[in-house]
Amino acid sequence: MSDWDGPKYGRHHLMNTLADKHKVVWVEGPVSLNRGSVRQISRFLRFLKPPRKIKENLVILTPPPSIPFIDRFPLLQRLNGFILYLWLKSKLKTLGFSPTIFWAFFCLTPYLVGKFGEDLSLYYCNDPYFDNDFMIAKEKELCQKVDLIFTVSNHLTDTKKTYNNNCHTILHGVDVAVFCADNDYVPEDVKHIKKPVIGYVGAIKGYIDFDLLTYLAQKHPEWSILVLGHMTKMQPAENNKWENLKYQPNIHILGEKEGKLIPSYIKSLDVALFPYNVEKCKAYKKGLYWQVPLKFFEYLIMGKPIVSTDYTEYEGIPADYYEMAHTAQEFLQKVEKSLLEDSKAKQSRRIAFARQNSWQHRVEQIAGYISETRARKIIG
Repeated sequence: MSDWDGPKYGRHHLMNTLADKHKVVWVEGPVSLNRGSVRQISRFLRFLKPPRKIKENLVILTPPPSIPFIDRFPLLQRLNGFILYLWLKSKLKTLGFSPTIFWAFFCLTPYLVGKFGEDLSLYYCNDPYFDNDFMIAKEKELCQKVDLIFTVSNHLTDTKKTYNNNCHTILHGVDVAVFCADNDYVPEDVKHIKKPVIGYVGAIKGYIDFDLLTYLAQKHPEWSILVLGHMTKMQPAENNKWENLKYQPNIHILGEKEGKLIPSYIKSLDVALFPYNVEKCKAYKKGLYWQVPLKFFEYLIMGKPIVSTDYTEYEGIPADYYEMAHTAQEFLQKVEKSLLEDSKAKQSRRIAFARQNSWQHRVEQIAGYISETRARKIIG
């Protein structure tokens, strides 16, 4: 349950791919009545409008606003759930849609499992809940109610198996058609950035190592360092470091871009980065932030060499598809090495490997687990 028009996560890509062959109804997260931002108000207004059709088999529904403080008052939680259930049941009837599979992407949805006559229920877990007892309890309830769980890392899978043994790891993928389309477009804001260009494309969060980016910029003033992505709320100290990046003349901060433009920006890079602060990543997810990043295969499908801090183990990914550094100095050396040693042959290998990890392939993996689960349910 999240905005369809907001930043795209794995769940968006999966549902978009599924909609190539199956009818998908995506339900956005409800607006809480205790919030009044412009974005929340615009979402509320969308609730008053008819369902949006993104493509032939993909329909977006924006639910009515929710009553706040459900974590404090169980009665309000049940009331919210009942209202959402009645609204969604009515909308599905209007659409003439009878779901065969119920997908949950958010922990606060166990009350909807089994309510629509579906023959299978799934939970797709992208992040752990670690600092909110209410959400941890609701996720446990959800895990125990669904037939099947998918997570994006082996660490997450291990934790969910304590609640439901039918849990499997599905790594992020890449939209091959989008990233491999013939496209010579060069964005205006990178046309005059001098080579070599190294850069990070993704969410701007507090666990990015801004000191590392500053270190790279100062050690190699002849490099151009490109940073783009949507901003998230950060602590004051982290935000100050982010603001200080703007004073480095060879760091280019380009802001958030439309999804369809991302391939063109990645194409402009000579080396792609995952400059994450290891300790902050571990603290942010209490040691569970080990997933292969969403941008990993998007970097690879464009043939780019990747340099990363050691914040993750890159589960199941051969080490020759990325360079991992344990210190700032080593990170610098890995970027230097990547610039010197990259070749057409290496680029071709990266692209071929990324093609094996498309979202279509992920859907096929999921379909296999669904078939196995259905067969077990029939047997009893």
